[in-house]
Amino acid sequence: MDISNSPEQDSGAQANNFGGTALAVIVDWWRPILAAIVLCGLVIVVRPSDSTDRRISDRALVGQSNPADPSILLIEISGEDVRKYGRPALTRENLTVLVNRIAEGKPKRLMIDLYLGEGVSEQVDSDLAIALSRLGPQRVGLVTSPGPDDVPLATFAQHGAILDARLTADGDGWHRQLGSDTRRFGNNPAAWLATGEEKPGKVALDLRIAHQDYRSLSVDDVLNGSVNLTGKTIILSSSPDIAPTRAYLPMADAASRGSVLAVATQSVAQDYAAVKENGYWASLALQLIAIALGLLVALKAETGKRMFLLAAGFGITLLVVNLSIATSIGSSIAPTQTLACFLVMLNVTVVQRLKIIPMVSSFIKGDVSPEEAWAWRSCEASNHPALLFSAGGKIKRHNAAAEQLVGQHGSALARLCLPRYDDRAKSLVLAESDGQSFEVDWPYGEVPIAVLRDNTAAEEINRDLREQLYKDDLTGCTNRRGFDRNLIEAGRSGEKFILFFIDMNGFKQVNDTYGHDAGDELLVATAGRLQNLMRQSDVLARLGGDEFGVIMFGTENERFATLQERRMVDALSIPLRLTSTDEIVTVGAAIGHAIPESPGEEVGEILRRADLAMYRNKADLKRQREAA
Repeated sequence: MDISNSPEQDSGAQANNFGGTALAVIVDWWRPILAAIVLCGLVIVVRPSDSTDRRISDRALVGQSNPADPSILLIEISGEDVRKYGRPALTRENLTVLVNRIAEGKPKRLMIDLYLGEGVSEQVDSDLAIALSRLGPQRVGLVTSPGPDDVPLATFAQHGAILDARLTADGDGWHRQLGSDTRRFGNNPAAWLATGEEKPGKVALDLRIAHQDYRSLSVDDVLNGSVNLTGKTIILSSSPDIAPTRAYLPMADAASRGSVLAVATQSVAQDYAAVKENGYWASLALQLIAIALGLLVALKAETGKRMFLLAAGFGITLLVVNLSIATSIGSSIAPTQTLACFLVMLNVTVVQRLKIIPMVSSFIKGDVSPEEAWAWRSCEASNHPALLFSAGGKIKRHNAAAEQLVGQHGSALARLCLPRYDDRAKSLVLAESDGQSFEVDWPYGEVPIAVLRDNTAAEEINRDLREQLYKDDLTGCTNRRGFDRNLIEAGRSGEKFILFFIDMNGFKQVNDTYGHDAGDELLVATAGRLQNLMRQSDVLARLGGDEFGVIMFGTENERFATLQERRMVDALSIPLRLTSTDEIVTVGAAIGHAIPESPGEEVGEILRRADLAMYRNKADLKRQREAA
């Protein structure tokens, strides 16, 4: 795949450097860029790769194994505890003993993750209520059962905060958050354990925490051992041995309810919500960067191979940066979503550069072949006038840049581009447009598309250079090179003309007597006097020194030539006052002429005869002066 810019592909070149004016870029690109942004927005909102991103994010976070908070203590009722202290879990009497023991240890907070919605007996329930009151509602929390109406007995509820300890997994079965946005089932247990605040809401679990490292004790350890409970945040729950639960932390085997609640509590205590928000904004910024990189790669790539290499390089970079967000910030990431944004913008931009949509649109209209539609895609938005011709030589498509030319010149423009069947012009001049000239490119071989490049300014420069090349610097008339060129063209064309050679008499004397400035002034005056006798179509040239040549077109009349020769002599014989010396000088001239004797006569022969005629005249004038 080659997406490099061909010479006529000005819209592609414009895209490649954001070229042209800002307005041109906006007009040409705002629709595809807007479409790409909308698609990327859908990717970000719909999150089609969410499951893949979660797995990558889970692996990156869990692998960090941050230490568990030692101030969080799990008391998990084990199978041995059940056999020793009651069935099916813990008798109400032994629970009272355990709560009194914990209260004596002066913990920071205690959450009892056991169902206390049914009474046992008035005395037993009263004893437990007294034990709970030793901690008070600020330091003890009681949980609801799966149903919102299954709340602890009022006898117990008045002494503790009501907490919603339901563990609700994400769609893939893993637990990454805890809690609900409603108070219907109670307040969030992690928020209460960490801060003491009674409020609902979801808490994100910091998967970096090594959940298996929390200290876990049995009931027997607490009742019969010397355990320091001062300042501890305690979670009392059943172990998975006696109460299997569906508590699954990502990238780990089944976890206990207590460890999940502990991870959530530590996440709140360490303000993981702020970490999560920072990670969100970092990921969002990275996705915006990915969109910009997709646009940049598609615009800058000159070939498909280069685009692939750039896309692969930037794709790997985006993946690495995503993983660094997980490791440095500690937040979940969305690498495939970021890559999706990058690829969406990349592909939309390539489609725009290749002009796929205009190509398909042209083809659907039915008046162009697939080859013409493919070729025309890059010319339609060109800054140069572009024309697509039919087999009959008519213009069937033109771009916006050609609108004015087609409107002014219509079919004449087509004839200039295609003067004859299968004959394509390389350049053209629009005489009706002040001589505006164009180079004509045919970039697509068999496809009749012409791209016009205005070279009027260059032609004017070339014309000025030609004039300087063929112009005598002193007199302003044509020089010897220009004279020869005009004479050769006249001989080739077969046009009628008379050739005059003029040699000044007395110039050397003036130049030697009064200096070169006087001699230059005399030459300029001589050229001016001769020019006054010329028609616009005639050519006057200084051939060198004090020699001049004249080509008079449109006649071969000998009588006219003799008469014109006499006029030249008379004009040059008029006395001239030199401004440089204030002297009056008089010079003469020897003049010879030649007329082509036959069509196609060699120019050199005509020059020779005119030169001989001039020298004969010069000799005659000399003899006349000597005789006088």
